[in-house]
Amino acid sequence: MPSPGTYAAKVAQTQMGRAQSGKEQLGIQWAIEGGETIWSYHYFSSPKALDITVDTLRAIGWDPIENGWALDCINGTNRLVGQEAQLVLSEQEYDGKVRVKVQFVNNINGGGGLRDTMTEDEVTAFVAGLRQRAGVSSTPAPAQAPTDDDVVPF
Repeated sequence: MPSPGTYAAKVAQTQMGRAQSGKEQLGIQWAIEGGETIWSYHYFSSPKALDITVDTLRAIGWDPIENGWALDCINGTNRLVGQEAQLVLSEQEYDGKVRVKVQFVNNINGGGGLRDTMTEDEVTAFVAGLRQRAGVSSTPAPAQAPTDDDVVPF
């Protein structure tokens, strides 16, 4: 069993199945440093769980939305085998037992990047709303002209 920490990992296999609760899940087996393996489990039962599953699949280069949720094409196939990710492992207690589990699956380059970038109009609207909530003028103070004291001779 691997120790808690951050590891580079590769997908060893993927499999659709059901949790003890009967809810559908995607299991991903990861091969990490030293030849050890660990499974991560991804769910579809709530909006938050679905978002995490989407982020995980995107981190390993497969966008479920762009692929029409065709999970049957990754179920038990080699389609994602070898895809790399960064795993964050942590200890979690369940039923009185402490186990190491996958806490996060990130893009191999670290973090997950931005989920969605804003357009210029969205940035402008966001900044205006933020300024209003902060009680700040919507126009920045004019820059002050430099004085002789500001000039650094070289």
